[in-house]
Amino acid sequence: MEASKLPGDRELAADGYYRLGDVHDFNRAPRAAIAAYRRCLKLNPQEAAAWREIGSMYVSLGRNNKALSALRRAIRMDPEDEDARADLEGIRRYPSPRPSGRARRFQQVCELLARHRFQDALSLLRSARSIPELQLKARIHGAQGDSDQVLAVWEEISSGKGPVELLWEDWYFLPGEIFDSAAWWKLLWRLRSRWKSCSWPRFPSTDCLKLATDAKGFRVRSTLVVKYYLAKTGNDFGAALKLSRRNPKWNAAADLARRLRRLSSAWRLP
Repeated sequence: MEASKLPGDRELAADGYYRLGDVHDFNRAPRAAIAAYRRCLKLNPQEAAAWREIGSMYVSLGRNNKALSALRRAIRMDPEDEDARADLEGIRRYPSPRPSGRARRFQQVCELLARHRFQDALSLLRSARSIPELQLKARIHGAQGDSDQVLAVWEEISSGKGPVELLWEDWYFLPGEIFDSAAWWKLLWRLRSRWKSCSWPRFPSTDCLKLATDAKGFRVRSTLVVKYYLAKTGNDFGAALKLSRRNPKWNAAADLARRLRRLSSAWRLP
């Protein structure tokens, strides 16, 4: 599409690069995000929001002058962009320092991961000991599709001390087969006393349970989701039934109990 002469194709390609920039932003790789947003602008120079995002990425790099320039350009193109104006005012009041030390190395690893330079990224984490660095190491193995290594690193995390914050990035890089692995959910169950309030995918959704949004509500929701997947991956009809009865408004638990009941009945057939 990028090479097409059709305006519609080029617009779709521009949108794709914009979304790719968002993915790199989401995964803490601002330089890769800037490159993607610039490719978006090459295809669609009128995409003012891309300049706003570039400004935001320069903020995370501590490049305040470049951030100001990008945000001013976004506002000139779209004077109604309140987010760009808020970001501009934020930089003026609180300029961001450039990352240094451990933060800089962490960012370098994220950039290498974004570019699929997995071995270079792992080399920088050779002596990783902190929980955030080990989580980053697990993401690299996940990007390579190495489920065994992902579980091994998380086992190391579970054997340590201190709070563990499950981030969207952790879920994003998990190989798909891990979601069906009882070992993964058992590991999270062992970690439950160390969970912090953090990003937690709502699969299956617990919105119908109207849980509190504070730390206590987060812990309850997280515990329910892990119990659900322990029952699912272990084909444990009894656990699913108990989960459903204790949470009668949770349709996902009831559906799981029905599926496992049919499965257990099939197993008993001669």
